[in-house]
Amino acid sequence: MEGHPLAKVGADSFQVASENLQSGTTWRQADSSQTPEVTGKIPAKSLAVRQVTQDNQGKKTAGVDGVKSLTPKQRTELVGQIEISNKAKPTRRVWIPKPGRDEKRPLGIPTMYDRATQGLLKIAQLS
Repeated sequence: MEGHPLAKVGADSFQVASENLQSGTTWRQADSSQTPEVTGKIPAKSLAVRQVTQDNQGKKTAGVDGVKSLTPKQRTELVGQIEISNKAKPTRRVWIPKPGRDEKRPLGIPTMYDRATQGLLKIAQLS
């Protein structure tokens, strides 16, 4: 974990969460209290955007907005735009075949913005 951009953030968050637990706070309360601290930081947002647009296996899959890939300038803009909100855009519904059968199952593909937001929340949850 050393050298990781969120190494210090994760250690601090764990220490605060541990102190909250010792004071009688539940894990859910301790975890939710740390979310705004991590999600507002630029390194966390940059990492989330990188994971979604460059490292993810489905990075070239378009959501309902039709965006398949982002230029470096667009990725920088996305880092500045990410905000945690309660409302996500609708997903694009695609029907994919089930393995070994003739049936199909639905698959929802979110937009790049929503994928980056989900990645940011995942980073906050892990730290």
